[in-house]
Amino acid sequence: MTPRRVTAALVDYGAGNLASVSRALTGLGYRCRASRDPETLARADVLVLPRVGAFPAAMAALHAHHLVDFLGE
Repeated sequence: MTPRRVTAALVDYGAGNLASVSRALTGLGYRCRASRDPETLARADVLVLPRVGAFPAAMAALHAHHLVDFLGE
């Protein structure tokens, strides 16, 4: 029996380097999905929020994509 691969959802809020994070996680054996859809994100085993250097801009992007409430749950 093959073990189930863990799915990591990358929160795509328009900031952060999704490609680099995805490559790193894939190299560690995760199956990756990038999305800003809360339903898609909720189905993942692991949720990854790629960081950026400018926190105020990142928060503004999270608010613009209506992800703050979802991530706060």
